[in-house]
Amino acid sequence: MVRLIALALVVAAPFALSAQDSKIKKTDLLEIRFHDETSLKLLILDELVEVETPYGALKIPMKDVKQIEFGLRHSADELKNLQDALDDLAKNDAKKGPEAVKTLLGLREKAYAGLLKATRSEDKEFVRRVEEVLMKMRETVEEERLAAPLHDTVQTDEMRVSGKILTAHLKVKTSQFGEQSLKVADIRWIRVSNLNAEEFDPALVLPDPGNLGGVRSNPGTVLYYRVTGGSAGAGGVYGTNVYTIDSNLAGASVHAGALKSGQVGVVRVTLMGPLPNFTASNQNGITSSGYGAYPGYRVSKIGSK
Repeated sequence: MVRLIALALVVAAPFALSAQDSKIKKTDLLEIRFHDETSLKLLILDELVEVETPYGALKIPMKDVKQIEFGLRHSADELKNLQDALDDLAKNDAKKGPEAVKTLLGLREKAYAGLLKATRSEDKEFVRRVEEVLMKMRETVEEERLAAPLHDTVQTDEMRVSGKILTAHLKVKTSQFGEQSLKVADIRWIRVSNLNAEEFDPALVLPDPGNLGGVRSNPGTVLYYRVTGGSAGAGGVYGTNVYTIDSNLAGASVHAGALKSGQVGVVRVTLMGPLPNFTASNQNGITSSGYGAYPGYRVSKIGSK
């Protein structure tokens, strides 16, 4: 715990290379974002990242990695607490029931898939209690977190691989604390730290489709669109930070902060697949509406995350 607190102190500090590191290129530096939204810039000492895929294990050189997005990971204790809480919720015990609800809500997105699976139970009263927990969770946990995939995605210049990263820890080096070991379970994503100017093929930039209702691609697919930011008061936007697939892209781009009203630019769209619900809000002069379960996407400006 002390080590993690110490590492968190360097979140705002620039990564200063020592004299012995003077030969290291800036492009070797990676930025790591943790689940608590803190981040670090550092070197990863592991030479390879091993990914288990449906087609076998791949060993990818870390020097080729541009970005890694980590799926949800459950510790043995979290899995046990989840199952115990669901069992107690099913019993409807006056004493254990409220504690079970507290445990499930405390697990946040890590309990979400288990709760959704529990709604398929034939015990209607149990399903009712589960749905009450789901409703409370959707009020406190962002849709994007609830939709977090269970698989990991590794991206290089040549390919994008989805699967399960087998290593549990990464060896890293910081200028302040030297070599450290980080738990993969604590990391949300990793990317090359100098991606402020995002690399993409301009030939692949698509014109504004209006909405993405006609797009047929797998969840996790990243697309680029040239869009003129929607005007204030524009309608047809459903959700906050993640939007229904049929939301107006120009309006959603402004609502999400990717563009300003009337600004022309390229935005990154990440397809999310089916999401449980979408929350209404007012952001950047655009008012969005709420909606229930539906396929969705995330829109962001180039160089952001």
